[in-house]
Amino acid sequence: MQNLRLGLASALIVLLAGCEGGTGSGPGFSGPPPAYEDISGQYSAPVSATSTGLVLTGTMYLFLTQEDSSFRGSYTVVGTLEEGAASEPITMIGAVSDGALALGSNPTLTMEFNPIGCGATFVQNTGSFSGTLETITMPDATIPVQDLDCAELLRTVVGTLAFTK
Repeated sequence: MQNLRLGLASALIVLLAGCEGGTGSGPGFSGPPPAYEDISGQYSAPVSATSTGLVLTGTMYLFLTQEDSSFRGSYTVVGTLEEGAASEPITMIGAVSDGALALGSNPTLTMEFNPIGCGATFVQNTGSFSGTLETITMPDATIPVQDLDCAELLRTVVGTLAFTK
């Protein structure tokens, strides 16, 4: 009987010791460390954004690369800009910088849109990523609108963007 108790106690100690050597986030947990969703890739979204006196319609493209919780890339907006009675085709390009991604599935994210050639001018946006749908959604996204020389003060338009991969 004493051998049976000693055997059970030894098995329990071995079992508990095996739980301590994991790679999880706390003592006694085993398994892979917490992970970030992979949002790298090319996305596009229809744009219908407005501001006082401005209407932007077209398509916005995001090109993103990621390392753990941070990402960066570029964007392009191709469409039509209406200002008052004037309407003209427009192509705007810029950098996506200071991208940050929360830990886990379907995370929130933040990023800045910097128009190319406009120095430290940027607008910050927040949104979320759906891993199942591979979409980035930014309600009330702010898109910078500027001329190619950045001679005019930065103007912005606001609209909801739903990017798909």
